[in-house]
Amino acid sequence: MPHVTFSISNALYLAVAHSLWRRLPSRRRPEDTDDEPVAFPDIPGAPSFPWRQLSWLFTQHVPGDEVSEVIRQFFLWNLGSDCFVVNSFAALDGAYIERALPDLMAKPVFAVGPLSDAVSISRDRRGGKPAVPAASVAAWLEAFPDGSAVYVSFGTQHALSPPQAACVADALARSSAAFVWAVRSGTAVPEGFEEATASRGMVIRGWAPQVEILRHRAVGWFLTHCGWNSVLEATAAGVALLMTWPMGAEQFTNALLVAEAGVAVPVAEGDETVPDAGQMALAIAAAIGEEGKPVRERAAELSKNAAAALAEGGSSHGDLEDVVRMLNKVE
Repeated sequence: MPHVTFSISNALYLAVAHSLWRRLPSRRRPEDTDDEPVAFPDIPGAPSFPWRQLSWLFTQHVPGDEVSEVIRQFFLWNLGSDCFVVNSFAALDGAYIERALPDLMAKPVFAVGPLSDAVSISRDRRGGKPAVPAASVAAWLEAFPDGSAVYVSFGTQHALSPPQAACVADALARSSAAFVWAVRSGTAVPEGFEEATASRGMVIRGWAPQVEILRHRAVGWFLTHCGWNSVLEATAAGVALLMTWPMGAEQFTNALLVAEAGVAVPVAEGDETVPDAGQMALAIAAAIGEEGKPVRERAAELSKNAAAALAEGGSSHGDLEDVVRMLNKVE
């Protein structure tokens, strides 16, 4: 029976994760800090990440500990798979699909994404109900020009600290940009902010209809933590990722990937970082103006490439057919 490993993330993250568990790099010197770089010479471009940006599953690994060793074994077992299937596509992740995983694991890699539509459908079937109906958000956005609004969301796993929330609010207030801010439970929006920005801003507390918001013609930018689902949903919608702010998990490799594609503006990183609100406001203002036009154009082109990958004859469509053919050969 063939064994297929499916990753909900991209080929770059998968290569980084398996390289870590196979090589087990460590901080052996007393002077080593969380900023100590960890290099990946076996991955195209030889990227490096500071220790603090690596997955906590790895950084908290304790040799000999039963739970730690089981986690490592799961990753090593994956290396014995007959093939790898990733939720990504060639135009975004091509160098790592073609070389990183095949070279590192000596196994074929099939990219069948972006699967953002399927992700959205599965959320609806689990009973997810938006705090504000998609139609209401769309109607409100109709008042703004194409590509002029910023969507702000940091996912469901991380609540901004009061200083972080105050920074985002201050930046949005100074920028004069139209925005929709999806606020996770536990994030405190500064008092008076909503009233002061009511003419051009909407704050949604709870689950927001993210796919519909990103696909609205008025939304051109996304302030995001770089979760992979969010990256794919923005990519499919042709929205540029403004001020990527990765905070943990695989988000740092995701941020590198979209920066390499030229569709992102890195501004902050880390779950405890408090960026400068003035600089963030300037970045937002520049993005929605002429300075941001080249990034928007690259995002629109990447969106076309994503759609082409899924269409008949496209790279992702062909890879999916190859997976089916491989499985059909099994007797």
